[in-house]
Amino acid sequence: MKDNTVTDNTVTLVLSYCLYKDGTRLSKMAEESTRLGIATVREGKASHIIFSTAYGCWKKEAELKKDMAVNSGVSPDKIHFIEGVRHTFDEVKGLKSILGQTGAEKLIVICEKYHAPRVKRMLEKKFPEIQFDFRIFQSNYERTLEPSFIKSHRGYFFTWWLWNTACNMVW
Repeated sequence: MKDNTVTDNTVTLVLSYCLYKDGTRLSKMAEESTRLGIATVREGKASHIIFSTAYGCWKKEAELKKDMAVNSGVSPDKIHFIEGVRHTFDEVKGLKSILGQTGAEKLIVICEKYHAPRVKRMLEKKFPEIQFDFRIFQSNYERTLEPSFIKSHRGYFFTWWLWNTACNMVW
């Protein structure tokens, strides 16, 4: 049975789903995940929110996510960023110091269905002392501003299998 008790030691992680391909706004997935993460703080289910931001354009992504959060009533001192990630490994690695700063014992993880198995596997292996609550969403994909192009091929089973196999070999 899942413990849904809210304490000051519950933090929300919103993974990066990039900017739209022209760099002017969040992608649909990024906007949806940001909205879901903000709701956890507004509803008192988490005390802090961590936004992962990607690639060389991370500052723009951070600015847009922070604006959404602050405009929704989240205090700026409760907002943290993992800057310039390139892949899930970077997100997990960047998370460690922020979890220490916030004293997190429970992490609500907002992640897209396609991303969820890899994220779950990596987080549970890296942070066995943390209790996780995965909030999985699904949204329409649109082209994003990202140099690896892995997201451009997300509908292909072979690409998904190859990427997840590689992640298993490294972790």
